[in-house]
Amino acid sequence: MWKRILFASLAVAILLALVLGHWRGRSFLFSTALGLPHARNDVSIEADVTVTMADGTGLATDIYRPVGLDTAPAILMRTAYGKAAPSTKPFAMAFARRGYIVVAQDVRGTGNSDGSFVPLVNERSDGADTVSWLSRQPWFDGQLGLFGLSYLGFTANAIAVDNPPQVKAVFAPVTTRSFYPVYYETGGFNLDAALGWAVIVHRQETAGQEGPSLLRRILSRGENTPAIPYDALPIAEADVAATGEKVEFYRTFVTQTDPGADYWRQSSLTENDIAGITAPVYLASGWYDALLPHVLSDYATLEKAGRAPRLVIGDGPHVDTMAIFRYFKHSIAWFDHHLQGRPMDLPPEPVQIRRMGDNKWLHLEEWPVSSPRTSFYFGPDEKLTTEPVPLDSSSTHYTYDPANPTPAIGGPLLSTTKPVVDNAELESRADTITFTTTALDEDVDILGTPSALLHVQANAETIDLFVRIARVDKNGKSTNVTDGVRRFSLTKTGGPIHSARVDLWPTAIRLRAGERLRVMIASGAHPRIARNLGEGDLAEQASMTTMRSAVVTIHHNREHPSLIELPFRVSTSDND
Repeated sequence: MWKRILFASLAVAILLALVLGHWRGRSFLFSTALGLPHARNDVSIEADVTVTMADGTGLATDIYRPVGLDTAPAILMRTAYGKAAPSTKPFAMAFARRGYIVVAQDVRGTGNSDGSFVPLVNERSDGADTVSWLSRQPWFDGQLGLFGLSYLGFTANAIAVDNPPQVKAVFAPVTTRSFYPVYYETGGFNLDAALGWAVIVHRQETAGQEGPSLLRRILSRGENTPAIPYDALPIAEADVAATGEKVEFYRTFVTQTDPGADYWRQSSLTENDIAGITAPVYLASGWYDALLPHVLSDYATLEKAGRAPRLVIGDGPHVDTMAIFRYFKHSIAWFDHHLQGRPMDLPPEPVQIRRMGDNKWLHLEEWPVSSPRTSFYFGPDEKLTTEPVPLDSSSTHYTYDPANPTPAIGGPLLSTTKPVVDNAELESRADTITFTTTALDEDVDILGTPSALLHVQANAETIDLFVRIARVDKNGKSTNVTDGVRRFSLTKTGGPIHSARVDLWPTAIRLRAGERLRVMIASGAHPRIARNLGEGDLAEQASMTTMRSAVVTIHHNREHPSLIELPFRVSTSDND
């Protein structure tokens, strides 16, 4: 018996080796696993073709050609992470095996391309020059798709806004038209996104094209990657602490605090730019994506302009393995339809969102959806109720110390792989306070954008307010659902008690009967928002090393009813 088992196992191993040893076998397994159309072509790659820009700069470009096709539609991918890196090559191969000529290019100053890398600034003009070059190639049939995630998505949109006639479809998840709001929308500075990304790009370029790309670093969960020194002061010089040398574009991010500064004007697309895109656009994000509100803003701009974009929101972070698998399937369906006229192999509804809690995909005609809003009031004894607090005096206080800043644990950090975490460690800190409901009597959905109104008093010039909604299961485990953070100046409003509104990020979750809803408040989420040093404005704090703690009081009484407002509705069935 054991001999038969051994021979059978050996036969299977030999067969598997033969299958994996040929591109058709590997592609068959890959396509079957992801539910993709099966590959039709072998692929030849012409590497490091120089495409010359109008100013004479040469950009290194790889051309993936489906064997057996003289002409075909093309898909353009312009990347800052290395054109042969895991964030680019697997998609390029998948497209080429299905009948597309893929043009993958290192953007100016990265990989094997010439010039200096100034993030975002040259992508519109260089993209236009690349499309002009591509349109003259004898193998191009005139139908062009633009593809890319994150930075690559920006390069796609930067081409699409000028509406070259060759562009028939855009697939650009987890990106945005302008990165100024990513860094500054809270009123503070997003140190996680700025310094984290600067370190990734710097290490990648110093290590060469095969260095630790963003995708490789995240999928490896940061193994063998030195920790990023987010606590270094002053913030304006944290690049040296992190890399050993100046990273000029990081210093630009830190010092250009005004949206009208030269760098942000040169590096951003406008709302009118996005509204003017005539090619069909596919947008995607995740409830814990560091760019979620900005993706939704671009979606709303396209919707308002009547462009009928497609929107997909999953339940993951910025770089999410499951979302990447989905992008393979959806991008092929998107380009097959718009570039080759095949039936659309995507749901007919233009919006798909993942509802957490029951992990159900909802198919919608638009976002946001209409949901009734319910106010939950903070009260004494850490209670959260739907009735206003009847007391004349009721408050809770804590001390925020920038020398030991309240950390950002979980949530939409740029490079996180685990955005949903057990909040016990965070909620047990002395610089956080929580308010919790009683057990829910029935299933409820939170579907939309929560908002908190806090009445706050503090002995500081400015104060950060971080508000997090958590789900408390029947065993008492608290996990984060969504949150928001904002910096407020306490010198610009009258009176000792200030009204502060904090908009949280949109979410979609089903809470089950017996679970509880919790709200946590703090004055830090470092490094998602660089710790508030206690004095000085945003520009001044960038060069400061001194710190000052603050006592923060949240009032919740009859005259000052602090509350959180939720898009909250009772679930009528498991399918609604």
